[in-house]
Amino acid sequence: MTSRLLKSLHETALDFADIGLVDAQTMREFDALYLPPVKDYTADEIKNLRLHK
Repeated sequence: MTSRLLKSLHETALDFADIGLVDAQTMREFDALYLPPVKDYTADEIKNLRLHK
């Protein structure tokens, strides 16, 4: 999905949650869709991140 469409859907879900039309579980599912994907790191990449920060 495009980010604009996801943003619109997320805002609508938030509005629905505010008035009680969307429950907490459904809102968590919408929140998960709105988050960027998590990158998989190798052990070496994690080690380098820790050493250089």
